[in-house]
Amino acid sequence: MFNSASSSFLLFINTMMMITMTTTTTATAAAAATATATAAAATATNGCIDNAMALQQAIDDIPRYPNPSSHQQPNDLLWLCPGSVIETDRPFRIIQRTVTFKCAGNGSTTTSSSNSATAAATATATATDDQCIIRASASTNTRLFMLIGGFDKTTNEAVNTVIMDRIHFQGGSVDNANNGGPGGAAVYAQGMNLVVTHCHFTNNAAAALGGAIAVNDVGRTVSFLLSNTSFQNNIDIEIDIDIDIGNDIEDKNSNSNSCHSLYWNQQHPNSAVSVEMNTVQWDNPTRAQEQLQSYQQEEGTVLCF
Repeated sequence: MFNSASSSFLLFINTMMMITMTTTTTATAAAAATATATAAAATATNGCIDNAMALQQAIDDIPRYPNPSSHQQPNDLLWLCPGSVIETDRPFRIIQRTVTFKCAGNGSTTTSSSNSATAAATATATATDDQCIIRASASTNTRLFMLIGGFDKTTNEAVNTVIMDRIHFQGGSVDNANNGGPGGAAVYAQGMNLVVTHCHFTNNAAAALGGAIAVNDVGRTVSFLLSNTSFQNNIDIEIDIDIDIGNDIEDKNSNSNSCHSLYWNQQHPNSAVSVEMNTVQWDNPTRAQEQLQSYQQEEGTVLCF
């Protein structure tokens, strides 16, 4: 028979065992969470980025600008691993940040000068231009990149720039009700300076206004520079759906109202488009050449091809 002292002792032992088990479980869960986070960010820390979680985290780690606490514009360089296929089920969101995305595989030794903890300190590779792929996950309806820039309240000029260098954008899709608007299934830029070079855009589909890229200056001064880039089989769904008999891409591209590759909406007279025509392959080259040759840098200008 146990006396009251024995009962108290057993109660104490049971309590300590429960505390120990709880502490062990909590520690195990914390360790697992830390291991998961470490694994997700490992590729960014070790030299380059090869997964969606690490890429969005690297973007989010860049300080926003304008920022009341900082008068210096952060400018980070994020390396993508050569040969990587980064699949996403949601847009990579870049809000009031300046960043360069570059595939490490550019045929030469490359070194990052970024101070970001998540960017590569050094990356060396000899891969081809299109070996860094960013694409929508299977059976996913998502835009790939959503860019929203900040601006100078005095001059009304966009202060953020995103540079895309040697990336292959595949399979983005967006409709009127999804991800902030109808256009730019691969890249949608709003009030943001945008530079695209040595990139490829394939099989991106928007409801309207730019199957691959859509740029809207929203009344601020922005610039869009494009060079050494190809567009293939990007479609403007609302325009193309009526002529999709037999999946005849040539017939789609002949439609004078289609914005397969690019939609540009200029609401500020000082915004500007600059395209190296002889280095770009469009979904509809005839329509692109006609519009770019007649382009006027003025408010109300729209490009759609």
